[in-house]
Amino acid sequence: MLRPLISIFIEMSFADIQATAPRMSRVSTAIGGVPVQMWTASDSALTVEVYEAHSRAQAEAVIAGVELDGCSCDLYLASDSPADGLALVRLAAQKNIRTLVVSSAEEAETIIACADAGADSYLLKKNSVEHIERGVSYFFGGGNVWPTSAIRSLTVESALSQVIEEHGDLLASLTAGGSTKSIAKEFGAHEAEVDRQLRKLYQSLGVKNSTDAVRKYVRHLMGSDEALMIKSMQEGGVTEDVAVALGVNPSTARSKLNRFYKKLGAANKNEAVSRLQSLGLLHT
Repeated sequence: MLRPLISIFIEMSFADIQATAPRMSRVSTAIGGVPVQMWTASDSALTVEVYEAHSRAQAEAVIAGVELDGCSCDLYLASDSPADGLALVRLAAQKNIRTLVVSSAEEAETIIACADAGADSYLLKKNSVEHIERGVSYFFGGGNVWPTSAIRSLTVESALSQVIEEHGDLLASLTAGGSTKSIAKEFGAHEAEVDRQLRKLYQSLGVKNSTDAVRKYVRHLMGSDEALMIKSMQEGGVTEDVAVALGVNPSTARSKLNRFYKKLGAANKNEAVSRLQSLGLLHT
């Protein structure tokens, strides 16, 4: 019986990998012309292959070229952005491969972005090797593991979703740069009523002003696709670069970008970049 897997632990040491994959030997191989490391172990009933990748190109080659039972993926692939890791999670999900993210990132937004991209489980690297080993074994045994903090955050996120759904039109107008006066004119309401609704909205969001409200709203709208788009903007990428990052054709990438611009109340890329910078969500 052959049971191929993929294991991508970029920031973990060689000893840590040995601890999570005991009694295995390591050999060099190539898949689709891309060199990777493979760990193997066998007994009378089972042969296990664990592929170790240290770049997005290596990981993509394994995901595309091997029939995998599961994938454990480091979120940060030799960079300070989770975009490459999220792209791999999305690719694995498209091929119906269960994915476990193992990362040092503890921020709720990052963990939720992984879930949005299609991850099935998430382990924190700050945990002991023994804890990680148990989590990996549980995952490949068919279970799912998530940090308790992420579960709490998802509860908070659900409450935030309800607030945003209730006040979506008002938040969209604020995001587009609307003032109390212009919003009142847009909805045919008195300015005093709009002001009252804004105060209620700020209280529900736990913010003090329109800038903070828009920032929270935009962060809520940002999933894994938007994270990849922002990374591309930071790198000066064009539509074709976004298409490659998202794994779609340029026409689909253009449609996704236009929808993202609309969410930001922007007419084009330059306005979107300016809006993200003003909210502190983009640094170029």
